[in-house]
Order: sequence, then C-alpha cells, then structure tokens
Amino acid sequence: MYIPRHIVVTIKERLKNYPIVLITGARQVGKSFMLMNEFPTYERVSLADAFIRKQATEDPGLFFKQHPAPLIIDEIQLVPSLFREVMAIVDAHQKDGQYIFTGSQKYELLRGVSESLAGRVAIIEMNNLSLRELFDIQMTSPFIPTEEYLDDRKNKLVSYHDVFSYIFRGGYPKIYQNDIQDVESYYSNYVKTYLEKDVRGFIKPQHEIDFYKFLVSLATRSGEKINYHNIAVEIGMSEPTIKSWISVLEASNIIYILHPYHSKALTRTIKTPKIYFRDTGLLCYLSGWLTRKAMERGHQSDYIFETFVVSEIIKSFENFGREYQNRIFYYSGFDKTKRNAKGEVIPQETEIDLIIDYDHTLYPIEIKKASIVSRTKATAFDVLKQEKEKDIGLGIIICNTLEPILLKENLMALPIEYI
Repeated sequence: MYIPRHIVVTIKERLKNYPIVLITGARQVGKSFMLMNEFPTYERVSLADAFIRKQATEDPGLFFKQHPAPLIIDEIQLVPSLFREVMAIVDAHQKDGQYIFTGSQKYELLRGVSESLAGRVAIIEMNNLSLRELFDIQMTSPFIPTEEYLDDRKNKLVSYHDVFSYIFRGGYPKIYQNDIQDVESYYSNYVKTYLEKDVRGFIKPQHEIDFYKFLVSLATRSGEKINYHNIAVEIGMSEPTIKSWISVLEASNIIYILHPYHSKALTRTIKTPKIYFRDTGLLCYLSGWLTRKAMERGHQSDYIFETFVVSEIIKSFENFGREYQNRIFYYSGFDKTKRNAKGEVIPQETEIDLIIDYDHTLYPIEIKKASIVSRTKATAFDVLKQEKEKDIGLGIIICNTLEPILLKENLMALPIEYI
C-alpha cells in the first residue's frame, strides 16, 4: 500500500524549472517507492545493483545512452563520476525535468553537485512520514502559527487519538504499508543495515561496536544540548571522533542539529546547538524503550515528545519546499534578569524550546507532554521583548490539550493536531 507523499508537489514544481532534481533522505524514508508510484513514465535504475554500478563506473557515456532521459537514478552517490557526464548531457539538451537522482549520503551528494552541477539541479530533502500524510490531511502550509494558518488548520483538523503510538512506532513508511507490529525487529534490522551500508566507509572496522554505543548514547540525549566531552567519556572515544561521527549521522539524515537563536539584542546567548533524532521510533529502539506504555511513562518521555514535535514541524517545512535551517531555532541564555533575596539584579537562565523566525516575526514555542498547561510555562518568552528589529508573534505551547486555549494575550495552548 502506497501512502501519498506531500513532497511530490514540490518535486513536480522543481522538475518544471530544473533539468535535474536531487532527493536526499535517510535510508528507507520511501524515496524509491514514492518515485515508482508518482513518476511511472521515468525509467528507474539503482546503482545499488552491482552490475549496473559496474557499467556506470566503467563507461558513463554508454550508461546514459542505454538509459536515456527521463531517468531516475537511485543511490547516485555510489558513482560520483556520473555527475560530470550528466552535466554535458543537460547542457547539450537544455531541457527541464530530465533526471531525478536519489541518495542517502547528503554531504557526498552535495559535494558532487557543487563541483559539477551547480545551477542545474534542485535539491530536495525528504523525511519519513508525517502525521499529516498518515491521516491524509491536505494541508500545504508549513507550521507558522499565524491567525490565517490556525484558521485553515482548524478546518482540516483530525484527531490523532493515541499520538504516543505513532511516536513509538516512528514514521518509516514500511511499518505502515506492511502493518508491521514487531517494530523492535524492524529497527534492529534497520540499524544493522545502516551500519553495514551507510557507516562502514566512514569508521574503522574495529570501531563498529563503539559506533553503536555512540548511537545509543546520542539517542538518550535527543533534545539536549550537545556535550561532546560527556559522550566521549561515556563511550571511551576522543572528542574529535565524536564530532566526526555526529557529522556522519547528520549527513545520513538520522539526526538534526538545531542551532541557537542569537541577535544584536540578545547578547548572552548560549551558543551550543541541540541534537534531535529525526525519527522517534528509531530513537525509542536505541534508548531501550520496547513498549509504547513504558516509553510514555518513562523518564525520557518529555524529551521524546519534544523530539517528535520538532520533527513534525520540520517536515511541515520540508514537504512543501520551504527552507527551515535559517528559520527554526531555540533560545538559551542569560539575557533575562531577576532580583535575588538581597534585592540584587542577577542574570537568570531561560530557555525557549523553539523560535520560528519568519517574515521578520518571531514565534516562540514551548513543547509540553502534559494535557493541561499554564501561562507560567511560557515566562521565558518575555526575553524576546528585547528584540527591537522584529515583531513578536503569537506564543504557542504545543501540548496534548484537546482544543486551543487562549492562556493570555498573545499566548495559546495548542493541540499537537494543529502542526
């Protein structure tokens, strides 16, 4: 069973304006299956096939003669020499929509593109299934809590009922297409395949067990500021190695690095980025949560819920071709002050889970697993009043409330269904 993907609209738009569209994304997010269902007029070849890879490597020119456009090439990063050959083809034909490439190693792909195909290729990042896709919600706007967005989203609202079931199972399409109940086995095989096919070229063979320990260590820290030293000490590796391995995970779309918001007005910002797993099912497996009930009640549940919300918001941008890396931040710092028992003014550390910076307006967001929240959960939002060059939009507490609740002027508790 194919679950329609919202990103198809963006792919079709880019094909009208570029000769090549490159789709990056983690292993098994559904790139190939989506293309097979949505672009049946394109021939499709996979460089994961050893025979085809050998042919493409030895004679790229002959390869493209035997497989003319329109053509889909899966795992294009396995034969980087094809980039230069395809450059000559698209320059000669000057026609849009000729090729669709896919790959799961983002940095390798981008290096090949920058060297040979600059200006000729549109790059699209594909994530796993969003709840909008699972519930067939035809919402084409990224999550930006304007009045217009909230009104539009309300008209398309669907109750998710047991959202923690989706958090626990994750968003890999095969789980839902095949109705896989044993997600522990699925993720066990996923990690094994990931280590064998995506990671092996970046780490020494004797460090594979250490890399798995690193994955587990990082999973227990999703939603936290990155502390390279603590991770290095825990698994017995050097800090440079930890930084290198985090880059590998980011390049293969397993994790997302959320950077802190800073500006001229906020001068005491903590500059350390946060780390989030892109899929909470994989996160639960690596963290040792083997049942939904244990995960929901466990000590890590708040961070897992936060990870899920951040991922859903990012997907709402990705699926409609909107740039998000320079739109979504978090804040942590000492720009707010308070008086101590002696009446002295001292810095107070505050944190805002997310800030969406859009159209010169800042939208502060707090994420809470609870179903009942109070305005006190958003006191950190006041630090943004120091911003003079940007407006402050509606503050949001995303939680498990049943309906939107206006907590005070410019602050609303919002059900997760509104993402």
